[in-house]
Amino acid sequence: LGVISRAKGKKYGKNLLLKTLEKAIEENIERVDLHTWSGNLKAMPLYKKIGMFWVPETSVYMQDYIPLLHQNDLTEEWFDVHPDWYRSQRRDLKQEPDGLTVEGMKIYRYRFEEGEDWMEVDIDRYGWGITGIKRKLDDEKITVKARVDSHNFHMGIENRYTLMIENGTSEEKELSLGVNKFEGLKFEDSFPSEVKIGEGETKKISREFLVSKKAKTYESNQKSSETIDTTIKIGDKEFELTTGGKVEPAVEVGSQRDMHQLFSDQKTDLYFDLKNNTEKRLSGKVEFNSDDSEGTIDFELEKKESSGFKMPVEPHFEDRKIDYIEFTPSVHKEDGPFLMESYSHPVVEDSFDLIALAKKEDEVFLVNDQIKVKAELEGGNIKVSELTRDSELPFEISQQIGPPFGRTPDSTLEYDHEFTEDEDEVVLTLKAESIYKPGALIKKHLKLKKRSNEVEFWSEIENVSDEDLECAAKTNTRKWDFQTEPYQAKARIYTPLKDHIVESDPVIDMLSSTMMPKDPDEWEETWTAYEDFGDSAVSGIIWDDENLEKVKMARGLLEELKSKTEKVDPREKFKTSHLWLSVKKPSLNSFRQTWNRLVGKREIKPNERSYGKHRRKHIEACLDENILEVGERHHRKITIDKAVDYPMPGQYTLKASDHMEISFTDGRRTKEVSKEKDEKELILPIDIDVKKELKTYLGTVNLHFSGERELDFELPLIITKDDKVVVEPEKKKGERVLRVDNGEIEFEVLDNFGGNLIGLKTSEGNTYLADSFPETKPKSWFENLVGGIEPRFMTPEDIYSFFETEKVSSEKVSEGRWKGVKADYEIQENDYLRAQRFSVKYLTLPGTKLIKIRITHDNPKDGEVNWLGEIFMDVSLNGELEETTVESPGKYENWSWSHQNQQFVTPANIEEPVFRFSDGDISLSGFALKNSPAFPSVICNKEIHMGILASNMICPPHQKEQIELGIALDIPEQDIDKARKAMKSKYK
Repeated sequence: LGVISRAKGKKYGKNLLLKTLEKAIEENIERVDLHTWSGNLKAMPLYKKIGMFWVPETSVYMQDYIPLLHQNDLTEEWFDVHPDWYRSQRRDLKQEPDGLTVEGMKIYRYRFEEGEDWMEVDIDRYGWGITGIKRKLDDEKITVKARVDSHNFHMGIENRYTLMIENGTSEEKELSLGVNKFEGLKFEDSFPSEVKIGEGETKKISREFLVSKKAKTYESNQKSSETIDTTIKIGDKEFELTTGGKVEPAVEVGSQRDMHQLFSDQKTDLYFDLKNNTEKRLSGKVEFNSDDSEGTIDFELEKKESSGFKMPVEPHFEDRKIDYIEFTPSVHKEDGPFLMESYSHPVVEDSFDLIALAKKEDEVFLVNDQIKVKAELEGGNIKVSELTRDSELPFEISQQIGPPFGRTPDSTLEYDHEFTEDEDEVVLTLKAESIYKPGALIKKHLKLKKRSNEVEFWSEIENVSDEDLECAAKTNTRKWDFQTEPYQAKARIYTPLKDHIVESDPVIDMLSSTMMPKDPDEWEETWTAYEDFGDSAVSGIIWDDENLEKVKMARGLLEELKSKTEKVDPREKFKTSHLWLSVKKPSLNSFRQTWNRLVGKREIKPNERSYGKHRRKHIEACLDENILEVGERHHRKITIDKAVDYPMPGQYTLKASDHMEISFTDGRRTKEVSKEKDEKELILPIDIDVKKELKTYLGTVNLHFSGERELDFELPLIITKDDKVVVEPEKKKGERVLRVDNGEIEFEVLDNFGGNLIGLKTSEGNTYLADSFPETKPKSWFENLVGGIEPRFMTPEDIYSFFETEKVSSEKVSEGRWKGVKADYEIQENDYLRAQRFSVKYLTLPGTKLIKIRITHDNPKDGEVNWLGEIFMDVSLNGELEETTVESPGKYENWSWSHQNQQFVTPANIEEPVFRFSDGDISLSGFALKNSPAFPSVICNKEIHMGILASNMICPPHQKEQIELGIALDIPEQDIDKARKAMKSKYK
């Protein structure tokens, strides 16, 4: 895919691969491997033509045995006569896995033809060696093959190994044989050391064999199996035949669980799997024992039957936290039971103070009451899951050392392990000397603490040689498994980029390596995280950037850390990575604070600690100005703002609300953007005509993108009339107020005390608020209440205290097209806040039913101030309570009440800070504007309907903090979010 056009068809790839094989032959390397993918349509025929076989059941692992054929005396003799093996090879070049089954043997077959001469070589698919040769050279034929009745070497089940020699020459042949078996294999009789075969004669030599539990079981098609190796000498030609097989127990015990978590001294039933791997009906027994019990379970299994059994247990853990149940199955044979390999199953105590290390076959586990860490001793890969579930989190720590980097023999290194533990933590260390870089001792450390959600990992390379070593490491942290476990499936990705956190979908490639910062110094915060579907918990990876050269991302999550390349002196160490897996945090804020404690060590501002850092989408759209006027034509610009410079060629289509005409500046509603013209911030100029018939004051521009993905952007608009906002002082009941009239609504703001907004009504004559102006009275829970919209400033400790109304001074204020009143406060009634300066602005637009409320705090002190600002709205729609419906969104459902005598209070919801009072077509909606840190509450009883918008802020010395709130009258519930977005000061 990465080959440039002018290099295609020049045979560079073919020549490179042939040179590789030539080099392997020179160095006596038996095999060349290659890893690719099944969609590599153009390259696959070439790979097969140079001798590669696609190993079945892999994606896509290929093996080339041409070098081995040049190191076998019998096959090399044929190549001495016909050296151009590439031209003489005959291969099927189909785009599919290779493999041939002959007499029960699974093989790969090479065939070469040159004139009347030919040769067939069979490669054992499991033993990874030559198992048969059949050739014709000049007028002589010879065949030498080794085979087994079955490639399945089941423990305790008879099998047969056969050598077949066919002498197609004109003279008798004398052969010497040496059959080498692997540990655990026993032949019924020995093989002859010498064999004579006459002219034209074919001879077969067979021996039955059994495999015991001492043999090493077959692991995967990524490694060769145990093999029977036979050395044959014919005259001066000596060569070897290799025949493998999948060693496995005839009957095996297992569990779908890595371990069980049990309460001490409590009876329970455990279930285990029992499987017959053979094509025979088998009977036998399973012996089990643990510290608390022992016994025997009899079984009868049909061929290939997968069954199971129940085992009652009552563990008594006492001082230990872990126990093992050992199972040893055996099958009945005429001469007695034949033992299979044992299976050891860990059980751990279900307790809050659990911290333990467990071992199971080739895996080591660290566990506490929440997390299970699995370390594979072959390869050294590390996986993490919740203890209560065996479904793993989408993290897997794997590592390779270099340079150079790539597929190396270290992927199958066998690691030793050691551990240290105390009352509160366990540290596991994996150690292995690199095959790829001799002298480099790889150490991987894992630490798990009691009751902790974090797993700490760090790695180092120690030079155990007598010479300098140049070393580096790549630590991979991403697992690409298809997610079938909803509790681990990713719902949202969080990636910190510069001064904001990017929220993205888990299927978006935009935040992958080519577009993302790679220099560790560009990452101000060293973490990535995701929220899961199952319980909305947040998990992620935190890393330390010490000794790092490169950081690589995949879909917004950390994929790889590459260390610097360092010269390591003899007996010295080099730390190559240091990271933490932090799982199942209750929120992103909690996760980020964990990062700061472990790595960041930064002073996070109090409000950021409470409400979090600013978040943005991976791709956003905004208008440069979203306030329009009816009957006018407007020129505007839409900015498509991407978190990274990811090319998105495609078509943009515009659509607007009724009674509005919209187009790009060329008069069309669609616009094509090529890859070359696309930018990180793409500017799309548009024209909008607003018809005079438009009645609503909220509208939308809809922008649809069609390209790599289908995306929709809804851009809210505020539609004003050509009226003016009039602000005039006047007297009301003997007190000075500032009256505001925008042609659609009017209200007054108290000038002398309180700064309340009262007298809110529409041009239709509907009223929305109750007040006792000019008196201050108790009402329901509230003392000293004037009513209307009443600002109050206090501390969190004072939340149930009530103070005298503060003195204010009010004045007319303008912000662009927004106009209204500002009320200034200097607190005197609250001891803690005394002399603190606050202001409240009530702003509106001509011809709308919108009021923006902005609270600003100015701290003149040398210390920080923790304050609570609240806006109380004494709601009474046309003077009535009984017909009013109150709506407020909760986390999982929306609540709705009609008037009742029983008192209720809604919980605060900072995620959706909204409430709505309605009576037919009349409504008052209160809300925090988008990204403003406030929360709502509603208190209702037979005396009062009080809507509250509040925010708890901590203001540093000599600085300001700001909150923006809003009111919308008579809008449908579905338009509230539109108003929240449209009204915020820095509109996006």
